[in-house]
Amino acid sequence: MGTRVSRNLTAILFLVLLVIIGSHSAPSCGTTLHVDFGDPIEGIDADIIESFEQGRESFRQVVEIGGGLGPGFNARSCAECHSSPALGGSSTVTAIRFSAGHKELPGGSSLQRFSINPEACQEIVPIEATVVAGRLTTPIFGAGLIASISDADIEEEEERQTQSKDAINGRAAHVIDVATGLRRVGRFGWKAQQATLSFGAEAFLNEMGVTNPLFPKDTAPNGDNHALQACDQFDDLESTDDDGEGIGKVNIFMRLLAPPSRGTVTAQVHRGEDAFRAIGCAVCHRPEYRTGRSEFAALRYKNVRLFSDLLLHDVGTGDGIRQADARAFELRTPPLWGLRARQLFMHDGATFTLAGAIDRHAGEAARVTQRFRSLSSADTADLLAFLKSL
Repeated sequence: MGTRVSRNLTAILFLVLLVIIGSHSAPSCGTTLHVDFGDPIEGIDADIIESFEQGRESFRQVVEIGGGLGPGFNARSCAECHSSPALGGSSTVTAIRFSAGHKELPGGSSLQRFSINPEACQEIVPIEATVVAGRLTTPIFGAGLIASISDADIEEEEERQTQSKDAINGRAAHVIDVATGLRRVGRFGWKAQQATLSFGAEAFLNEMGVTNPLFPKDTAPNGDNHALQACDQFDDLESTDDDGEGIGKVNIFMRLLAPPSRGTVTAQVHRGEDAFRAIGCAVCHRPEYRTGRSEFAALRYKNVRLFSDLLLHDVGTGDGIRQADARAFELRTPPLWGLRARQLFMHDGATFTLAGAIDRHAGEAARVTQRFRSLSSADTADLLAFLKSL
């Protein structure tokens, strides 16, 4: 009973910490200045910059076995998978997901590739799995701005697309935010499976095996509780993060990480953006949202040039795995900002050129893809130049 009360109190304290972190405001910023990948968003004061830098260090921190790593894990730090072209970006690392048809297998759909004791609790892709898929790490630049877009605006975009002449019908994912218990519109992850920055706490568990106030229980390898007991060295919340302080620091780093600024914009880039809109790419890759209310003035009522509608679509490239509110072949439209710094494309990282990525689109995007294929070589070059400027 005492342990349960302690855990409930810990979770409450963790949520209070996140509220306090979000309650600091700064003077409203004016014209957006150029920022480099990995910089904090402009318009935050010195006190919050210090918290941002502390969060950056927590993001880099390597977790050891004695500090709560495992029993299963994919990485020893957040930075291991979020480092290109700067801390908070993506990488060439792919997370492995699996399922049996459309049914989730015991232990969940996420494979933890490593273990603190491979002989006792190494997770494997079970023989029952009929679908195995890789997913690239998604960058978190500008995540605080995306989190500040209202649910209503995303749902309004869903309604607007019902009028699309190309039969493009995006769908808002509705998920439960673990931090508040509220039903929200998902916007993070390849399946829009998370609505808020609480996805960081989930990554601590799924990717490093570190329990925390929002996810206080270790995942049993392939659902085998005996294997978990053989390897779990901790009876309660792990490492020094029992009070949520470590994840709170990472949260503020993610929340205030600046979005990618644009590259060089030339006359060719302007022509390319015109072509991008003309053939219909901008229906799913909506150029801009605007944030709503936020405790941070630096995030409040800002234009967010992310080039995504944040909706789920079936464009013929899905991985066949159901997750949260997403159907098997639906994926969230990925934001295109920062595209110029990426090495691999599409959810699986199996495409190496922008033209190849566009050409893979089918399903709802079939008509748009056909228009792309019909462009003149000059118009194609312009469109690709535009994408490389993002």
